Formats: sequence, structure tokens, C-alpha cells
Amino acid sequence: MQLAVEVKNLTKTFHRKCRQIAALKQIDFQVSRGETVVLMGPNGAGKTTLLKILATLILPNNGSANVFGLNCAKEERQVKKKIGFLSSDDRNCFWRLTGRQNLDFFAGLFGLSGKERRRKIGEFQELFDLSFLDQRVGEYSTGMKKRLSLARCLMHNPDLLLLDEPTKGLDSKTSDRLNHYLKEELSKKNGKTMMVVTHHLPEMEKVAGRVLRLENGRLVS
Repeated sequence: MQLAVEVKNLTKTFHRKCRQIAALKQIDFQVSRGETVVLMGPNGAGKTTLLKILATLILPNNGSANVFGLNCAKEERQVKKKIGFLSSDDRNCFWRLTGRQNLDFFAGLFGLSGKERRRKIGEFQELFDLSFLDQRVGEYSTGMKKRLSLARCLMHNPDLLLLDEPTKGLDSKTSDRLNHYLKEELSKKNGKTMMVVTHHLPEMEKVAGRVLRLENGRLVS
């Protein structure tokens, strides 16, 4: 079995107001290449913290997290080439730039040629109905920012997608279109691996292959 994600004894604590808060407590699991896993659990369960460790944004206190055999804490640059991370907030793009300028900039960071960047932008403009790409991001609504952020994290064709509430703020039509794209285009056709945080399992049931549930920082099922 080829592994996309391997987490062993993963522990993360935060210090807040003179208190130590355990966000993750000795988490162990594996995700196979091409698998789609949904992460569920109440607010504060540790779902977003887990994704941020896999995305190399924060370091664990103990244990290890590997992506395609690369250590997230020690091989940050190589890991980032393999992943596309969508956070649950709207701080994913530069607000003073237009949406088109943002997509062009982030795609350029991953070495895409000008021709390829234009092709990709056109593809996602149609897929996510990005008719507003030439407006400044600071003028966008929450749903518009989410659609732009989805395109941004997909621009470089990542092997692993880490999606934190991808349909939050989207209308039902766009949500259905996104779920269809995740399942048919990315999972079935291209064999991408996905880890998706959601509070709404019914809308992800057709996409998910497995559900992991976190509670109080522990993997319970």
C-alpha cells in the first residue's frame, strides 16, 4: 500500500492565557494514495490544527507527520510542492490585487509558464464562475473569496488536497459543482488524495471513502 499521509503519535499543545491547551493528543492514522478522507468533529476538536501541521504551517510538539514520505516539519519546501491547502478563513489571497493577479502570482510561485497560467485561470474561471476576476479581492463577498481560494489551491495540480470546510459560504449550485469536481475529476480521473474537514457529512458522502472523527484532540473513530 502506497501512503500519501502517515501520522504517528502526533501531539500539539498551545499556550494561551497562562494555560496549556492540548489540541492534538497522540494521533495515529494513515491515508492511502488516491483516498478521500473526511475529518469530522465538534469545534475545537483539532481538525484544523491537524491540517495546518500537514500543510507545514505549524510544528507539532511530538510525533511525526509525513506526506508522500516527506517529513512535514523537516522537509517543508518539498511538502509544499505536493499539497494544496484551503483554510477555513478568507485570508488566502492578497486583497489589494485582483483575483486574476492573485492566481497568476501563486501559479508563478510553482513555476507554471505564462501560457499554462492563462489556461488554468480560464479553466477555473468557468468551473467556479469567477466572472469577477478583474475586481480587487477586497471588494469580494465571502462566497467570492472562497471560490477564488479554491482555484488558488488547485492551480499547481497538487497531489494532496487539504480542504478546511471547502463549501462554507458557497451557494448550493456551486457546492454541488465543487463536490462533483472533487469526486469525478480529481479523485476518479486523476487519483488525487484528499483530506476534507466538514461539519456537513451528507454533502460529502458521495465523495468520501472514509470518515475520521476527532473529539477533544483525540481520534475516536
